[in-house]
Amino acid sequence: MKAVAPAIDDELDAKEQRHGRHFTQATRSDAQKKIEAKALRKVDWRLIIIFSLLYSVAGLDRVNLSNARAAGMSKDLRFGIGDRYSIALLVFFVTYFLFESPTTLLLRPLRPRYLLNGLAVSWGAVMLGMGFTNDWRYIVVCRILIGAFKAAYLPCCMFLLATWYQRFGVQTRMSWWYLINLFVSAFENILAFAIVKLDGAYGIEGWRWIFIVEGVATIGVAIIGWFLVIDFPDRMLATNNLHGFTQDELQTILDRIDRDRGDSTAVVFLLCAPPYLFSIIWTVGCAWLTDRSRLRMPWMVGNAATTLMGLLITPYSANSGARYFGIFLGKEYPTYRTGVWCAVATQFLLIVLCVVMFMHFRRKNRAAEGGGEVIQEDEDFRYTF
Repeated sequence: MKAVAPAIDDELDAKEQRHGRHFTQATRSDAQKKIEAKALRKVDWRLIIIFSLLYSVAGLDRVNLSNARAAGMSKDLRFGIGDRYSIALLVFFVTYFLFESPTTLLLRPLRPRYLLNGLAVSWGAVMLGMGFTNDWRYIVVCRILIGAFKAAYLPCCMFLLATWYQRFGVQTRMSWWYLINLFVSAFENILAFAIVKLDGAYGIEGWRWIFIVEGVATIGVAIIGWFLVIDFPDRMLATNNLHGFTQDELQTILDRIDRDRGDSTAVVFLLCAPPYLFSIIWTVGCAWLTDRSRLRMPWMVGNAATTLMGLLITPYSANSGARYFGIFLGKEYPTYRTGVWCAVATQFLLIVLCVVMFMHFRRKNRAAEGGGEVIQEDEDFRYTF
């Protein structure tokens, strides 16, 4: 990973030129580039490797329940009755969905070292406890807790990485992240098979050892993470808690992120608010006009067309003001063109479906008015367009 940062810098320069954001040599001297490369190598070693390992051990939960079931858990805890096993699988996603956003908001106030490693220790401890349960209902409770603890791990990692890397540099790091995860995933079932061979050791069944070993491994990696995970660069600089970085390196990182955004940090945060405020007015206005006109299809198509306009303005316009106007209409980030075109496709699909449903409902209403059909078992019922 030593050569990753300089290579990304060269690629970034080329992309900045293509997007009209190239900066003069006076702005980025050779000395500054060397400081950037050195600082990014430190970040690579401090964040990417430990995040990859934690994400990999977190992924063990995808298969450990099924592996434990195959190794005898189903018989011992009577998971074969009714939908018990399905319940244990599904409850994980309930808390995973509910806790993702709230927990992510805690990353800044609680600090990454405490929150990320605390979450990992928590789900590792719960997983460890699953190896000592004697009732299927306790497994369900443990799955609920694991879903809550794991919910924000990936968003928090992405949030922290976004404060250290530019958007054209973070994808290469993420590729290393997923590469390590894929490597570990390739051996998940083999690992479980080897662990099951401990069946009977210390009087503990093999399926219990799956949870015990993987829980201990998770806690162990989280303890290592305690010494590696670093804080947000702006807070490290402000508190002079450098964690092996120099002040020049941290300042260079912050300047690099500001340069990537194209505006100062304060301006960036302030510009985030107006699109959402505009959305509130637009949403309420459209809802009122829909009820007032007793028509839905035209407003749905109009909103889809407006979103299409914003989506196409945002990534393809070279003017920052035009791109910002596009955010009001489409709310898509300027450079993710693949994602933009996926969104464009869905908006076209929405328009097509609106037209198809309009024609279908109009045909039904005309049939009802002609006395040839009764809709919803009510002669006076008519579909609203």
